[in-house]
Amino acid sequence: MLEKHPHPKIVCHRGVKTFAPENTPLAIDLAIGLGFNIVEIDVRQTKDGVPVVLHDSSANRTTDGSGEIKEMSYVDVCKLDAGSWFNPFFAGEPIPRLEDILAHVKGYLEVYIEIKEAEPKILFELVQKFDMLGDCFFWSKDIKVMDELRLLNKNVRLMARRYDFSTLKDTIKRHNPQVIEFDGLEFTHEELKDCRELGILSMPYYTGSKLNVLKKLIDSGADILNLGNPKLIEKIMINDEEE
Repeated sequence: MLEKHPHPKIVCHRGVKTFAPENTPLAIDLAIGLGFNIVEIDVRQTKDGVPVVLHDSSANRTTDGSGEIKEMSYVDVCKLDAGSWFNPFFAGEPIPRLEDILAHVKGYLEVYIEIKEAEPKILFELVQKFDMLGDCFFWSKDIKVMDELRLLNKNVRLMARRYDFSTLKDTIKRHNPQVIEFDGLEFTHEELKDCRELGILSMPYYTGSKLNVLKKLIDSGADILNLGNPKLIEKIMINDEEE
């Protein structure tokens, strides 16, 4: 269950993607094994309507194939190697279905689902099937998708990006979110405090690797940190123990 935490929970953006190919079962397994709290995944649908986990619209960058995922059947997607591009050691790593990921992480990780190109109702029903509505939150760049999710269930957890709006008030008014993402380099402590007072979880986002920035984020009072390189948190903890 997403709740306030004395130390920030850590989101592994696309899994632990610095050690394994992004959005794959192995990258997500690493998030579990290393003791992180939340995994962010990207979801889109195949031509025959199966929700799969892949960031890009095409298979070109992160598989041995090519072409748009929405133009492929799930059978064709299953033939793709989503590991070799990262390192030959990961050859044969598949593009997983959302359903497989939910089943695998239930009880171990919460899930931040970014809807790239998929029917919100189908994704919502899958999350509901695994009784994980309290352990997942959704975001999409498409405002219509966000609105549809809210209409599906008043208790569905939505994330909104502070940097998409002029003010924090506008951010909250548009989506009534349970989580608000901030730019990890430009947030203000005042707005993090405002979120806390309103019962909204704050989540700075940072994909970089500067330890001083990560240290600042850890000490910011944020509820969640969405990190591109979460393993670096270990270095900060070790440095703190040595001081």
